[in-house]
Amino acid sequence: AAAPAAGAGGAAAAGLGPAGEEGQEVYLDLMKVLRTPEVSFSGDPEAARQSPLAARIPGLRSREDRIRTVIDVAERYFDRLDAARVLDEVPADTPLALLQDYLTNVMRHASTKKKNLQVLHQLLRVREVKLRTEMLSQQAQYRASRMVGR
Repeated sequence: AAAPAAGAGGAAAAGLGPAGEEGQEVYLDLMKVLRTPEVSFSGDPEAARQSPLAARIPGLRSREDRIRTVIDVAERYFDRLDAARVLDEVPADTPLALLQDYLTNVMRHASTKKKNLQVLHQLLRVREVKLRTEMLSQQAQYRASRMVGR
């Protein structure tokens, strides 16, 4: 799913998961490393050519394997990731069929989140009406008590 957040509750509500923006970066960095095996932790391009990180991981030697792994990470942590940023990490020539499960999860999550927010909004409106009614009742009682005291 990544998207901004405030605290732990705000982060979850914003679709970032418990770690917020910083936690999202971990997954996106992992996706970059998997997508481009030439990345090395030292930042030295020569070292990267000699020992590509993703190529040293069994099962990630081919480009297709790396792309599938990126998509697997996206599917597993869809509720913590910004979908637009995830799609930026997936090569443009990736078949849409490979992204179907991920996109379905993202859309379901967004729909559920929207419905939950609509329910919360309605509950808050009901509470507001109740509090306004109580306030008006208290004001009427106060005015009545002042009238009797005269």
